[in-house]
Amino acid sequence: MWRELETGNLDRQTRLTIVMTICLLSASVVGIARADNGATAATPPPSRVATHPKESPLESRVQMLAKGLDLDLAQQAKLRMVLENQREELLQVWREAAVPASARVGATRAINSQTADRIRALLTEEQRKKYKPPEQFHEGSAATGTRTIEDWMKMANPPPRPATAQ
Repeated sequence: MWRELETGNLDRQTRLTIVMTICLLSASVVGIARADNGATAATPPPSRVATHPKESPLESRVQMLAKGLDLDLAQQAKLRMVLENQREELLQVWREAAVPASARVGATRAINSQTADRIRALLTEEQRKKYKPPEQFHEGSAATGTRTIEDWMKMANPPPRPATAQ
């Protein structure tokens, strides 16, 4: 076969076999090279985010309250636990698909209120005076002058107006 290859006297099937073999080998070499380059390209270089991780919202809330209320380290640790429990309770309420949205809102309000009470229990009298929990929306918008979610929905989706005769 080598002598025929040197002289160029190959039958058609042998030439086709050689060409196909060369194509397959070159395709696999190119595929391997691309896979190697893809592996290095797919792995992002170390970024500033990796070297300077962003503070979690929970941790930033702990730090904000610690600074504003002058919390000691023991109070900060207890506060962190209270806020982690709040997060877990809220996630549990909102993950439950069988609970209607209106019940979730009420449960969220109750959890937030309990969390504020738990935080107050950690504080000294002087710190309690400084502590202002997040605002809670209350029912009875007509009596208190605040708006509920239902009021906002009615404003966003007013009823259709009747057509006027021309």
